[in-house]
Amino acid sequence: MLMRQIIPIAHHPTLLSIPADDALTIISELESFKSALRACYASFDAVPVTFEVGRLSGRGGHAHVQIVPVPKELADKVAESFRVAGEKQGIDWEPEPERALARVGAAGNYFKVECPDGTKLVHLLKGNFDLQFGRMVLASLLGLQHRIDWKDCQQTEAEEKDDAQKFKKAFAPFHS
Repeated sequence: MLMRQIIPIAHHPTLLSIPADDALTIISELESFKSALRACYASFDAVPVTFEVGRLSGRGGHAHVQIVPVPKELADKVAESFRVAGEKQGIDWEPEPERALARVGAAGNYFKVECPDGTKLVHLLKGNFDLQFGRMVLASLLGLQHRIDWKDCQQTEAEEKDDAQKFKKAFAPFHS
């Protein structure tokens, strides 16, 4: 599971908390990266799944979107996998995701998934939430249960540098 993060340089705790005068530029850049990654993944017969834990906390979190390639043949199973796993954990998915996000605005905490088929799933966080939920669902879907806990995926510095170089080479044709 080759998870990537898209992190805006400007420091804001969630994407919804970005001030209006900065939001257009930051969100446009984020969407540009997502589009480039979509094209890159397509060259490997994969599609992207993005998820975001938007959480305001006193610890100074930094907004970011996690993006994971999923083989095209599993694309139609993504939304249902999140729905079923969420149901097992007592997660209530909002019937109108965009309205729910607009309603909570900059002060809201949320979990958002964008599926390959265009489905958006949103859960408004009300209490404890497993921050590894998105990773858990996708690792299970991909048959990589041994990669659910990020601590089991730590690499040496040399391995990280090697992976970074491989990714840069694969991504270069899709992003200028």
